[in-house]
Amino acid sequence: MDFDARFENVVLAALEDLGYVIDTDWRPNRVELVAQGSRWVDLHPLVINADGSARQAALGGGWHEFDKSWFTTGSIGRFGVPCISAEAQRLFHSGYELRTIDIFDLAQLDRLGK
Repeated sequence: MDFDARFENVVLAALEDLGYVIDTDWRPNRVELVAQGSRWVDLHPLVINADGSARQAALGGGWHEFDKSWFTTGSIGRFGVPCISAEAQRLFHSGYELRTIDIFDLAQLDRLGK
């Protein structure tokens, strides 16, 4: 899940209140949290730029750049939520050997696109 890095402490505190603990800490690039019942979340803090683009710290230094066209609005129930476009998500799932969770994610994108 991508989120505005300015709210990292708030996001982590909310997840901690739900029983999540940090499992993998590669900050500032990403952090994974787990909770009982096979619950898992993979967080990616983004620096949101004034023009609507964003960037994410790269593991080896530098930044991954997110063009503003990669962002869209989805919905959870009646609520609109900012999110990464399906096109960008597919792009992010390329260039490496896909894990089981990546294959699942791509299948969900395919299912939602129909």
